Amino acid sequence: MKIISSKSAKEIITKEANKKSLVFFVGAGVSKILPSNLPLGNEIKNSIIKLILRDKELAIYKSRILNSTKFKRAIPELVFQPLYETLEDKIFQAFEILNSNNFNHIHESLAWFNINKKCSIYTTNFDMLIENSPNTNVTVEHLHGAINKPNEMTTRIYQVGRGIPRREINKFKKINDSKILCVIGYSGNDKDIAALINGTKFNTILWLVKDLKDEWTINNINRINNHNTCVFKNDLNYFFKDFIKQFKIPITKSMQSTLPEKKVVPIKKYAPISFVEALRCIQSVFYILGDYKEALAISSEALKNKKIFLSPRDKIWFHQITADNITCIGSDFSKAVKHIKHAINISIAEKSYLDLAESYNALGNIYVQRNKSDSKLALDALRQAKKYCQMIKTKALSQLKRDQVNVLFGKIYNNIGLCYDNDSNYPKAIDSYQKSIAYKKTAGNITAVAVTGANLSLSYRSLNQNRKSNYWKQQAEEIFKLYGLFYRLGYLYREFGIRTNDKYRTTRLKYLNEALKIYTSNVPNAEFDIKLTLNYIQKVK
Repeated sequence: MKIISSKSAKEIITKEANKKSLVFFVGAGVSKILPSNLPLGNEIKNSIIKLILRDKELAIYKSRILNSTKFKRAIPELVFQPLYETLEDKIFQAFEILNSNNFNHIHESLAWFNINKKCSIYTTNFDMLIENSPNTNVTVEHLHGAINKPNEMTTRIYQVGRGIPRREINKFKKINDSKILCVIGYSGNDKDIAALINGTKFNTILWLVKDLKDEWTINNINRINNHNTCVFKNDLNYFFKDFIKQFKIPITKSMQSTLPEKKVVPIKKYAPISFVEALRCIQSVFYILGDYKEALAISSEALKNKKIFLSPRDKIWFHQITADNITCIGSDFSKAVKHIKHAINISIAEKSYLDLAESYNALGNIYVQRNKSDSKLALDALRQAKKYCQMIKTKALSQLKRDQVNVLFGKIYNNIGLCYDNDSNYPKAIDSYQKSIAYKKTAGNITAVAVTGANLSLSYRSLNQNRKSNYWKQQAEEIFKLYGLFYRLGYLYREFGIRTNDKYRTTRLKYLNEALKIYTSNVPNAEFDIKLTLNYIQKVK
């Protein structure tokens, strides 16, 4: 990466546009400029919370979530995934604000370049403001989907994990080899986009940034490492106004607007979100933030409060999630087992193989986390989980349910791997982890892949296969840090410290102290893990 002047960038863009060899890549920053002023991902994340918590009885949770530092820094796709699993298509109500006609002068300019200079336009934006500008026959490739087809929008972590379809990648490479790529209004945060750009033989990449001291964006740009990447500083708004003058681009009054216009949003009645759906969503948000005590309080109240009507499927879910929260806190494993057994009994009555498989997997997970002597109980439960999972006829299921089944298979094999690892049977553990990763990749669940990847790195470390161990450790670390999965990151560092040879005492203490710091700063609810980490530190000292 090198830094060039804005003047040099303009000269290259002008030359390549006239040669019809310029490609634009457009990010969300373009649609923030007035009069568009569309919300970014984090603002939509806030909108869905407000939508869910419209009930006055739940208002107390709104400020707790929206003011939470953890929630503010949580990547939207990670939040949307569990909410979608409860709300399904109802979640797309929060994206309706993107259905706007308030295009700005940059949208109009890009449309002009597309039509008159044959410049290709690619975007991660869901809005269709470039297409909605007065120019006709504009072609824009929405790599993450568009608002006119909500179900195809990449809003969830499973979709992020699947990445861009291979046929689209091949098409992108074929069309854009040897061209000049101009990136505007984009921070470079998407791994699939970084891989797509890195895999294409662009002649040069020009990347406009507002601030050269923005470490987040600069670090992301540095991941684009297979090209001659030139970064230049400018204000996106004024940068395009210069092109409008230079090319005499016909622009409507939008360029003179100084205040945001009224949003043109279709009049659509919100699909009702039930009280129980809202409770499930709130619980899920606290859980992914690592606030297990908050999450446990909600799920426990849902099960105890006789005024809250729960269907059998709701009862199964709340029993499972209550057990999961208890396990994460590490306070009372016997109580967690009782909740799972309630879930199993209801699942049998409902004849639900999926719920039975999930319940037995949860039971196996509880046993495997207690101590090594429970590996046999854990394996028995996990074999039951696997049996019921295999009885599910996936062909008749929706994509959402197929994803859940694949992830569940992945979780079962991951937990089987933990059992073998506890018994020091590392080759069998590695085999189970590899099967787990295959299932999780099929579903696109990159965070779940990272969890198993971390476990795989630990088994390799126990076998002193350090090259393989470090590879999977680095893969897991990157995802855990990117998505704020501090509970998992703390576990990885603690176990790395435990499995470091006694003669490397300083290294052992370094990992254990780092794990303790992560737990106490970011996951204070994980009392069992904090205590365990402290015990190991004392032993090493």
